[in-house]
Amino acid sequence: MTGTGGYVKTALALFLVAVLLFLALSVPDVVNRWYDHHRLGQVEYVDMTYEPYELVYYHSLGEELGAISECLERGIELRQLTIEEGDDAPGDEELLAMVNEELEELRKRQLFYEGAAATEILRRSLSELYPVGNCRDIYPQNVFCWSLTLRLSDGSILMLDVDRDYHKIYSGVCMRESLWGEKNIRQWIDYLDVISRYEYVTQWSQYWELEGEVPRTLLVDAAWFIYGDMKCWSWGLEPKRTIYSIDTNEIQVW
Repeated sequence: MTGTGGYVKTALALFLVAVLLFLALSVPDVVNRWYDHHRLGQVEYVDMTYEPYELVYYHSLGEELGAISECLERGIELRQLTIEEGDDAPGDEELLAMVNEELEELRKRQLFYEGAAATEILRRSLSELYPVGNCRDIYPQNVFCWSLTLRLSDGSILMLDVDRDYHKIYSGVCMRESLWGEKNIRQWIDYLDVISRYEYVTQWSQYWELEGEVPRTLLVDAAWFIYGDMKCWSWGLEPKRTIYSIDTNEIQVW
């Protein structure tokens, strides 16, 4: 009896193993066929919440300045980072032509003196202005600008911040050893001394092609200062930032 019972148990075990092996081989195929028959080509709607990513571009310099202003209004810090120019960056000649065209636009509004043209780029770098923190709702795309140090035809040195995409000049510092002795420069400075601040800011607003006034969080100013043997004039958007770090013995903010 014991021997017969052992044979039966062995046979049952072999049968169970065979059944399990058959199921292991056939069930996945049956499931796949069922899924293909009942699901393939069928449309299923599922409620989901997601945040779409949209690549946004500024359509004007005014939109850029407005975004910067909103960040400052909310106390969001903006930092400037020097980046690689890239293979498609303009050459020196193209940048010089762009700068001279914009200087001429400034002259039409008496925001720069007559006669001097940019003839040489002494230093150039491309910067990205990025916010510290998440503020895509008000600052959807970082702003890029050229920082240029130029030699002018009258011997002056001109440092400019120029918007990369719209080519408009944000601000500048004009430096020259005999700055006050130049007739054209003197006339320009005399003009800025007598016009009202409202008219001055209005001229910049028109140059930047803003639809309204310059946002109140953006400082548009002008200042004299002396840096070593150089006599300088800083003007445009937040020009005083260019003189905070300079050791000067005379500063007069206009």
